[in-house]
Amino acid sequence: MLLVVQGQVMGFFRNIWDGVLSFSAFALTLVVFGAPAWATYVAVTAGAISAWIYVPTVGMLYIGLNLAIAFLRRRWMVWHLCGRVSAVDTRSAGPNREIA
Repeated sequence: MLLVVQGQVMGFFRNIWDGVLSFSAFALTLVVFGAPAWATYVAVTAGAISAWIYVPTVGMLYIGLNLAIAFLRRRWMVWHLCGRVSAVDTRSAGPNREIA
């Protein structure tokens, strides 16, 4: 019985850690893709480069935002399901039969 409880507690902390890492990846993705976009905006505003540079910048932002949203959705899913994970015997005939 102690082994089952310990496994559930470790699974709980593993889910928390997974959520923290997913949120960190989300934030880092925003920084990595946002900093060049901001630098591009500043350079175009100052007149240092042509406004056509916005075309590849929008493409880069599209990819970066999709990646960031994927990380954020993963973090939300882990965080949302964290308290609802229980030990379920998948070998039983009935659905959601808990292991004793």
